[in-house]
Amino acid sequence: MSPGLDTTLDGIAELQVEAATGTFSDRLLASRDMERVVRGIELARVQFIASFLREGGFGSLGHKSPVSAIADCWNIDPSDARRYVKAAENLCPQVALSGTVLEPRMPVCAAAIAAAAIGLGHVDAIRRVLESNEASRLTAADCAFVEERAVAYALHNRPAEVHKFGMELVRGLDQDGPEPEGVSRERCKPRVDQDRPL
Repeated sequence: MSPGLDTTLDGIAELQVEAATGTFSDRLLASRDMERVVRGIELARVQFIASFLREGGFGSLGHKSPVSAIADCWNIDPSDARRYVKAAENLCPQVALSGTVLEPRMPVCAAAIAAAAIGLGHVDAIRRVLESNEASRLTAADCAFVEERAVAYALHNRPAEVHKFGMELVRGLDQDGPEPEGVSRERCKPRVDQDRPL
């Protein structure tokens, strides 16, 4: 066991003691500190996956997909593994085939989760908003606006509420619905082709 893990476990043990003593108010506040620890671990996991994706680590070890590799290694459901992988793809810098370092696709979410202001559930809710069919018809500027507003809302609301709020924002911006055939504009969608990560 690494010294870093020892220190983390010791810190968690201290939080457990604090959450078991004092007034109910003090104990509830101590439980919020536990949530910050959880969010820190979530971020560390996301960053680990992102580094493996950039370096091709999963494929070099014979895994068919990052999702199955994480699900097997951490003994979690594929749906939970997929949330981590999606977060890594969107919150961390990627490297294009040309060698260019690409900024995170969701920079506002990346900053918020790095500060432990939101959790992985919030990030996943916002990602699903931005990858929705309705959002695919928005401009990149509109999607940046939606992300910024959704993150601000996420600071004080649960993931399910954030998703609902985000979709309402998107639908308000997408009042015209699908574009006529042959009409195109810069869209909010994942990078492809030359911007595809290694």
